[in-house]
Amino acid sequence: MALNKTKLNKRQDKILDTIAKEIAYSSKKTNWIKSNFDVFFKEIECRLPIFNNLREKYNFHGEILEIGAGSCWLSALISKTPGIRKIYALDISRDLLEMIGADIICRLNGNKEKIEFINADFNNLPFENNKFNIVICDASLHHAPNLSILLKEIFRVLKAGGFLIAIREPIKPLICWRKFGKSEIAKGATENIYSKREWKKYFKEAGLILDITEDFSQDDFKTSAFRIFPFRFLNGILFSRYCFFAKKCNS
Repeated sequence: MALNKTKLNKRQDKILDTIAKEIAYSSKKTNWIKSNFDVFFKEIECRLPIFNNLREKYNFHGEILEIGAGSCWLSALISKTPGIRKIYALDISRDLLEMIGADIICRLNGNKEKIEFINADFNNLPFENNKFNIVICDASLHHAPNLSILLKEIFRVLKAGGFLIAIREPIKPLICWRKFGKSEIAKGATENIYSKREWKKYFKEAGLILDITEDFSQDDFKTSAFRIFPFRFLNGILFSRYCFFAKKCNS
């Protein structure tokens, strides 16, 4: 009994330490964005076609949760979609939400009346069960210190028949020539990378059926080059351009 308690305490201490590092990293990231806002906004503009592609495929409606919202560019675009009641933009960094997110929402003409900032972390989403029609995120899942916990929390807050959309998540390529996220880890970020099989395993264990499709809609030179035959066949070997769609299994 005492041994189990010790293990639990160590696990909790590790999670708290990870959260503290993430907050410190987010603070540095916020300061960098503030100093290089024009450069950062150009990167955001390159991502806009991704949402246009998603909007054509999926029915955005009801209440939506964006996790790891950061700059809130997704929340801004979703807020302009008919049928949306409210969007909760959740991030571990209050400064990133209020200093950067608020500015991005304004620049993208988002409906700020429909967006609520939530300062919280992945491990314990502060919402009741079965609340959201959709959970969405941009390159956020792989930052979770415990992916299993996060996916189970997403399952909990999704309504029956609700779904998760995750874009720009890395997939471990067949050929790895360097350690993933090495420079970001050195700055305090949590960086993880999983194979397709590992992603699907974690999702299935959480009660989510995952479908992975290629996505080359981002409007930058690198992605444009990957659209060309035969480079697109290297997707999943040397690089990854994918979209995750996962529906909540009916119990």
